[in-house]
Amino acid sequence: MTWAAAILAATHTIRVYSTVHVPVFHPLVAAKMGGTLDHIGQGRWGINIVSGWSATEFGMMGIELLPHAERYQRTTAFIEILKGLWTQEPGSFTHVSPWYQITDGYVMPQPMQQPHPPIVNAGTSDAARDLVARLCDWAFIAPPSAEATPDMADDFKQRAQAYSRQVRCAGMPFVLWRETEKEAQAEVQRIMDQTDMVAAQNWASGLSIGSESMSGFSLKMLALGAGALPVVGTAYQVAEQLARLYELGMDGVLIEFLHYYDDTVRFGKEIVPLLRQMGVVA
Repeated sequence: MTWAAAILAATHTIRVYSTVHVPVFHPLVAAKMGGTLDHIGQGRWGINIVSGWSATEFGMMGIELLPHAERYQRTTAFIEILKGLWTQEPGSFTHVSPWYQITDGYVMPQPMQQPHPPIVNAGTSDAARDLVARLCDWAFIAPPSAEATPDMADDFKQRAQAYSRQVRCAGMPFVLWRETEKEAQAEVQRIMDQTDMVAAQNWASGLSIGSESMSGFSLKMLALGAGALPVVGTAYQVAEQLARLYELGMDGVLIEFLHYYDDTVRFGKEIVPLLRQMGVVA
């Protein structure tokens, strides 16, 4: 939340999403913070809801993880509270569930965005997909390959249609490009050659504790781009691969770079024009 406030205050056009872990935040507190953040950014803020699955992180705070199914029941209540506080007449919202009790709740100021800021979830288990279909606006998806994208994206969108809703899907590629394909692949190999495989395996094991969302990631994907889908080649080849992901059902991408600032600038100069020519970027 503090990071989002700083970025929103220092920018003018980009959208900024706060990641909020359900076991750590009370939804009324998150809703109040979110209302303020949306005003700081003049309607550019959104929230990524995480049900919580890292036993190590929550263990530091003495927070026990709920069983998987119950986590999403609590997350459902969390999101319903956010929406109620953001859309109902101030002082009129009441909620009672096994996890939260709110009486005459209110958020002032309520967010600028109507009916509320976009809500995102990155879960891919069956319970998570149903949650996204019913209550969220974006699904963060991480298919293990481009070929796996259509089935995953179509499932989210069809589930949403069953609730008379629309959900968009954003993927997570690790994008690396050089003048030639050979140079790009050599850079990938350089990264992999320096990987501490024991550390990578330990991290993978820790990430997978109690989470179906991480089960499809290969160790190479985790070591190379923290689980992101590798998109590697020349600038044109990268643009083609990203355009292909769009054709397969991704409505957006959350790109990871090796050198974040420099590659972000390069991406805008070298690849975005190609994506415009391909009709992917307006």
